Amino acid sequence: MTGTTVQARTPQYVFNKGDILSWRDRDWTPERRRGDVVDFANGVELETLTDEEIAGLIGQREARIVRAGASAKDRQHAAAGADLAQLPRSVVEDGRRKDAYVHELVQLGLTWHAPTSKVEEAIADVAVRIGDPQPPAAYLVRRWWKKGRRRAAGAGRLGDRITVGDLVPQHGFKGNRSNRVCFEVSKIIHKAIKDVYLTRERRSVESTLGAARHAVRTENEGRGPEDQLSLPGRKAVEAAIASLPRKDVIAAREGPDAAYQALGPVERRARPQAPLDEVEIDHTPSDLFVLDGLSGAPLGRATIGLGEDRCTGAPWGIHVGFDPPSTHTVMQVLRNGVFPKNYVRIYADAGIWDVEGSWPVFGVPVKISTDRGAEALNNDIRAMGADLPIKVVEAKAGRKGRLKGEIERRLGSLNRDLLQEQRGTTFSNIVDRDDYDPKKNAVITYEELLEKIHIWIVDIVMQRKHGGTGDVPMRLWNEKIETYRPHQVENADALLPLFGRVEHRIARRDGIKFKHLLFQSDEFNALLSNPAFLKASTNARGKVVVRFRYDPSNIDHVQVYLPHARGQETMHMRVPVEKRATEYAHGLSVWAHDAIVKAAREKADAAVDLAALDRAKVKLIADMDADMPGSAKVRSTLRTARIRQIGGVAPYGDSVRTTPEGSFEDKRQAAAVEAAAAAAGPKRGGPPLPANDGLPDPSQMEPDLDEDEDLADLEEKVATATPRYTRRSDPAVVDTRTSAPAGKRRKAKPRTPVNDSGDDIDFYSEGVRA
Repeated sequence: MTGTTVQARTPQYVFNKGDILSWRDRDWTPERRRGDVVDFANGVELETLTDEEIAGLIGQREARIVRAGASAKDRQHAAAGADLAQLPRSVVEDGRRKDAYVHELVQLGLTWHAPTSKVEEAIADVAVRIGDPQPPAAYLVRRWWKKGRRRAAGAGRLGDRITVGDLVPQHGFKGNRSNRVCFEVSKIIHKAIKDVYLTRERRSVESTLGAARHAVRTENEGRGPEDQLSLPGRKAVEAAIASLPRKDVIAAREGPDAAYQALGPVERRARPQAPLDEVEIDHTPSDLFVLDGLSGAPLGRATIGLGEDRCTGAPWGIHVGFDPPSTHTVMQVLRNGVFPKNYVRIYADAGIWDVEGSWPVFGVPVKISTDRGAEALNNDIRAMGADLPIKVVEAKAGRKGRLKGEIERRLGSLNRDLLQEQRGTTFSNIVDRDDYDPKKNAVITYEELLEKIHIWIVDIVMQRKHGGTGDVPMRLWNEKIETYRPHQVENADALLPLFGRVEHRIARRDGIKFKHLLFQSDEFNALLSNPAFLKASTNARGKVVVRFRYDPSNIDHVQVYLPHARGQETMHMRVPVEKRATEYAHGLSVWAHDAIVKAAREKADAAVDLAALDRAKVKLIADMDADMPGSAKVRSTLRTARIRQIGGVAPYGDSVRTTPEGSFEDKRQAAAVEAAAAAAGPKRGGPPLPANDGLPDPSQMEPDLDEDEDLADLEEKVATATPRYTRRSDPAVVDTRTSAPAGKRRKAKPRTPVNDSGDDIDFYSEGVRA
C-alpha cells in the first residue's frame, strides 16, 4: 500500500509590537514574518529563525520571549504565582474565582465594554454557576482582566492567555518598600551595627540604636539648621539588621560554628561496611548527682565516656568515673571496648545486676574518631593506637559536634532517656531545673548508676532500631561478623601495658626517677648491662634513655619498653616502685600523688621525701573523711571522689572492678566489709565474705535460678553471637587459663587448636583434650 507522507508543522509564534526575543544575551526585535520564518534584528545583526528553531531554543532554555508592556514588577508577580502548589489554599481559591469571571467576559468579548446589562448578566450567571454569594462589580472584573494581561506578559505569554496564577492575590508586594532613611543616616546605622551589634558580646538592638543616634547628633553639630539629619528609630535599625545575611549575623555574634549549625548544609557521612571500621568516642557529664555508697554523701556528677561502632550503631566501650575527660578516661573506654565484656553476664547470672542480655561487641577498631579535646590529641593516644594497632586516630575539627553526630546523639539520649528520669537529675538545661536541688534529691549510688547504664546499653540500645542504620544493632552486629571478622585480642598480657601514658627518663644506676619516686628491680639492673638494650636506647649524647608507660590510676609500677625485643612475646618489663614506697604508691593515682606532693612542699618547703609524702597522705585521708559527710561544695566532693578513685578504672573481661586495687576506695570498702563481718559475728558453715571488686565478688555467690531451671537453660537464654576467633592454616599455639581464683591460677600451658566446629574450638595439650 502506497501513500503520501503528511509533513509535520510547528505552530507559529505570535509576536506583537514591542515584543522581543532574548537570545545570546541580546534583545532581538521581530521585524517581519514570512510564512514559517521570522526575521529578527538587534540593531547590528540580522537573524532569520523558523518557528521550529524558536521552539528548540526556548526548549533548551537558550532563548525566551519577553512581551511588551511587562515591567520588572509584573515579572515578579508572574513568578510569585507560577507555582500554585506552594500557595495557601484560600489564595488559590480566590484566584480561581477571579479567573471564572474574567474567562467568561473574555469568551463573550465584553472586556472592553463599559458596564452594561450584558456584562451584569454574565457576572450573575457565573456567580450562580460557581455558587458565589457576593458577585463582584463589573469594574473589579475589568481591573482583574487588565492585571492578568500584564502578569501574562511578564511571564512571556500573550495577553489573552491569562491563567489562575496571574489572578491570585499578591499582598506581599503591597506597600512602600523603598528605603525611607537618607543615605547618610543609613551609612551611620550600618556602621553602628558593625561596631556594636555584630560582636561576640551580643549587644542588644537598643545599644545599637543608642550608638547610631549618638553618631547622628555628633554629625549634626557640624551641619547648618537646614541640613540637619533626622534621628533614626528602632524600626530603622531592625530593618537594617534584617537586610543583612542571617548567616553573617550569627557568625559575627556567636561564631562560625554556630552559624553552620543553624544554617549550614547537613553532611551525611558514608557508613562503614565492616564492624569496627570506625568507632566514635566522646565524653559527657551525667545529668545525675551520685551518692557515696558507704556514707550516703553526694559526690557530684560523674563523667561518662562512650564509644560507638558507626557500622552497626552498637555501643562499643564505656567508662563511668569522676575524672574529667582526659587521656586516662579515653584509655579506659578503649580498654573496655577492646576486651570482651564477660563481666556483664557474670554479674547478671549472680543476681547482682538485673541485665537480661549480653554485650558481645568488642575488638580492636580500624579507626577511632574523637573531637579535638586535649585528651584526644595527646601523643599517648596516638602511640597506643599505633601499638594496638589502630590504623587511624582522627581528631575532628574543634567544637564541631556535627562531624561525629552519632555519638553526640547517643550521649544525649543517655542523659535524656535514662538519667533525667531519675531523682537527683541536674537537667541539661538550667531553665528546666527551676528550684529543684539535685544534691538533696540524689538517691543513686555509683554502683547503681553503673548497673543502670549497662541495662540501658544491653537491653535497650542493642535491641532498639537505630535511626542511622535502619536496623537493630544486635541483629546487624550478628549479621556483619559472619562476613567481616573484627580484629580480636589474642594476647592480653602483651596488650594491657599499652593502656598507659608514655614517658621517658635518663637511666640511673639506682633505677628510674619519676615524680619523686624511684622505680627499681633486679631485672631492670640487669637490663642496664644488656648490650642490645644499651645500643637501642642510647641517644646522641651518649645517655641511656628509658622509655616507659605508667598507669595513671596506679603509680606503684611502670612498664619499661624493650626496643631490642622486637618480635618477642612481650615488649615491656614491669618495674615496681622501690620497696620502701610500695605501701605508699600501691593503688595511688598520679593525680592524688601530685596533690600529696604539692601539700608536702607547701608544708616543708624543702625537698620531698617519703616521710613527708606519708604525712601528707595521712592528712589527705583525714581531710576527705571530714569533707564527705556534710560538705556543701560540689568541687570538694568531686575532688574527694577523684582522689579515692571511685570509678577510677573501667571494667573489662571477667572483672567488674571499678576502683584500682589498693586505692583509697578499695581500702575503705574492705574496712566496711570487715566491720560488717565483725558486727554480724561468725556464721557457721556460711560462705566467705565477698571480695572487694568495687562490687560483690560473684564467685562467692550462687546464681539465682528457679527450681526447674538449670544452667544449660540459662546459658541458652542469654547466648548471643560473639565474634569467632579465626583458626590459621598453621597450628597456632594459644594460652589458656583455668577458672581458678586469683592467686591460685595454674601455670598456662600451650595448647594447639585441632578442631573448629561452629562457635567451639577443641585444643590439645600433652595428651589432654579441652
